[in-house]
Amino acid sequence: MRSLRLKSTLILAMLLCGTFFSACCSEPVQQPTGTYVFKPPSPDELAVLRELAKGNSDKTGMALLADFKSLTPDVADFNSWMNTTQKQLGDQLKQWADEHQIDLTYQFPPGLVGKGEKADEDSEGSMLLNDDPHQFQRDYLAMMLFDFDRQQQFISQALANTDDPELKSYLESAAKITSEAHDRLRKLLDQYHWAGAQ
Repeated sequence: MRSLRLKSTLILAMLLCGTFFSACCSEPVQQPTGTYVFKPPSPDELAVLRELAKGNSDKTGMALLADFKSLTPDVADFNSWMNTTQKQLGDQLKQWADEHQIDLTYQFPPGLVGKGEKADEDSEGSMLLNDDPHQFQRDYLAMMLFDFDRQQQFISQALANTDDPELKSYLESAAKITSEAHDRLRKLLDQYHWAGAQ
């Protein structure tokens, strides 16, 4: 009887341990409070990010072209700064995209809209290539002012729609640089008494 009672006690203990273990394992895993869970960008958000990536790349390309033109020292200094900061921003965004396997390759919209945008870009590029030094500097500054202002709109839109800490860090840096670029370009355009620099 004593042996049977001991066996019954052991079986009961094993059943209780098994029930406890099962209950523990069935509890859902809780994420630590405040931990960000990555969410892939929506199609609209991805389109904005591709615009930003293209903007970073286009500005470094423009800076390379401007290096072969005769620029005044103050404009050359801006051009060098723009090249450095846009490359850094482009690298930062690319690193984030690579970590999450996101393709930031820009494609022009389909149909006539995309063809029109591509034609405008080609026309601007051709104009800059054929400008004389004085015209190039003025046109370069004006185009960059419009481009940075356009970029700022995309940055603001992206900031309002993301909780991703790494992406937000990129966007906040981009917003700060874009604001500084706008101010510097306005001052540089003052020499041309250009109303659009207001």
